[in-house]
Amino acid sequence: MMEQTDLLKGKEVKNVVVLSLSFLLVFTSYTAIQNLQSSLNQAENLGIISLSVIYGLFILSGIMAPVIIGFIGVKKVFLVAWMAHIFYTASNFYPSFYTLLPASVLLGAVSGFLWTAQNTYLSICAISKSTPSGSSLYSVLSRMNSIFFVIFQCTQITGNVTASLVLQQETDNSTEKGIQWCGPSDCPSSAGNSTTIAVPQMRVVYILLGTYLVCTVIGLLATLLFLDSIPTSVYTSGTQLKVSMTSCGNILFRSRLTFLIPLFLYQSTHLTVIWTDFTKSFVSCPLGIRMVGFVMATYGGSTVLFTFIFGYLAKYCGRVLLFTLAATVNAGSLVYMYVWHPTSDDSLVIFVVAAVWGMAEGVWETQIIALVALLLPDNKEAAFANLQTWKGIGFTLTFVYGTFLCVHVKLLIAIVLLVLGMTLYYGVEIQLKLRTRGADIDKHVTQNSENINGIMFTVQSVIKHEN
Repeated sequence: MMEQTDLLKGKEVKNVVVLSLSFLLVFTSYTAIQNLQSSLNQAENLGIISLSVIYGLFILSGIMAPVIIGFIGVKKVFLVAWMAHIFYTASNFYPSFYTLLPASVLLGAVSGFLWTAQNTYLSICAISKSTPSGSSLYSVLSRMNSIFFVIFQCTQITGNVTASLVLQQETDNSTEKGIQWCGPSDCPSSAGNSTTIAVPQMRVVYILLGTYLVCTVIGLLATLLFLDSIPTSVYTSGTQLKVSMTSCGNILFRSRLTFLIPLFLYQSTHLTVIWTDFTKSFVSCPLGIRMVGFVMATYGGSTVLFTFIFGYLAKYCGRVLLFTLAATVNAGSLVYMYVWHPTSDDSLVIFVVAAVWGMAEGVWETQIIALVALLLPDNKEAAFANLQTWKGIGFTLTFVYGTFLCVHVKLLIAIVLLVLGMTLYYGVEIQLKLRTRGADIDKHVTQNSENINGIMFTVQSVIKHEN
């Protein structure tokens, strides 16, 4: 670990910023395309199927991540992932099962590596920063994650505002069917009560995709030229696939990560609700596809603001209060969306709902990662591989059942996962509290024992001297 952190001494913040800006450029493209997939590529559910493929392969790549990171290094993982993003963006110029799905396979195959590498890189920067200063690793991790996600969540602003500005040129602000099936009543076409969204001319789509392609290429160059490389840790160097899978399994079932699985699944589920159901059934349906970008930019702006605020407040109020706040806000939003049927007159309400979701996301993105790093500081790669794998499982399941379940059923599933996830999370916090208290008692007993031994030694010396 010392070899890893020594190379970053004094450059931790610089590297976090460079990494964050690279992610901003690349995901300006991907995030906006992802938000539009359910509306742009509606035929035969091509958009949703492509996302299912990406996150399905995300599961396998998450398990293999420690092996790949150990073999090629963290920085090269970023570069390979950016090239896959370039291919995926380009495939959307001519979307079909023969172009979009192969690109989705490639992108999904590297996504688990990418996010495990990102978590690992930030953790190493945090350890390097906290070691000489004596600061709490948790507080430094929270700040590092806040820097990254404040910049990263700007993708929801840059990408989506660009989308709306371009798409509003020639987009018909209507749906091909009435708005009676908007909101929770929207179901897959097989159910009969689905909504088909009017899409813009392909000339406008090409302009948008060309802009995104340029952003992705610039992100690749930024990583290549300005991000410092770090050696792999003792854990990843020499790790084989069998060892990696065994280690991931051992860490999962022999640690408190097991109790956090429902929370990991919920994080994926609620993001999928935002990316697909909210954008299509609550925005495109009543307002038109041209408004998706503006609404999601509001969501992104809110996430950026509250990621910064909560990252600063974490060391004062603690993560339990922040998790509780995020869960309460999300629960209220899900229940409201379950009973709400949006119309074209509800534009203000739609923007408010997006902003409220963004506030909760400001907690989930940073605090879950910090919690995982805190639970398993000596096995970061395997711990983060577990996190990304379970998130991938959550994404895949949600996208798959999203092709045949109505929106109101998907909202209920999210609510159940949230309640179960938070219940088990509180159990983990109680265990951590008891462990910390036990460690403090042991430390106190040890100190008292040392004091008593010191006193006895002094008394014996005095007696011996008197004799």
